[in-house]
Amino acid sequence: MTWRANLTDAQRELVSRMEDAYNARRIATRNTPDCLSCEGFANAGGAWWLDQAVYCPCDNGTRLQALDAVARQHLAEENAKAAAADQAEATRRAKACTRCGGSGMYGHHGGCFRCNGIGVDPKYLKK
Repeated sequence: MTWRANLTDAQRELVSRMEDAYNARRIATRNTPDCLSCEGFANAGGAWWLDQAVYCPCDNGTRLQALDAVARQHLAEENAKAAAADQAEATRRAKACTRCGGSGMYGHHGGCFRCNGIGVDPKYLKK
């Protein structure tokens, strides 16, 4: 059931006329400095992660295209930082002592006898 099903006939006609007027205005302003197509597309959720061909060469399209390029660059930088942090964590885990897990303590016995309580696997210290 859609939201239109709850409207009266007069309200449905009014909504249809408003939508038709807006669509006609979008078509009339296509590729002009006050184009509504790109702005409406961006307000509807946009596709800033897609190719830049979705925007028309109007002022709104050019502005949104530049903003989306900055957003894509920022997202790429964040992903690179996250990947570097994950790699550092994986390296730290790989070098951790297998007996104590890098804590330096082995159960209730106290200091780990394999790594002498430093938490680093001895085979990495030999290199």
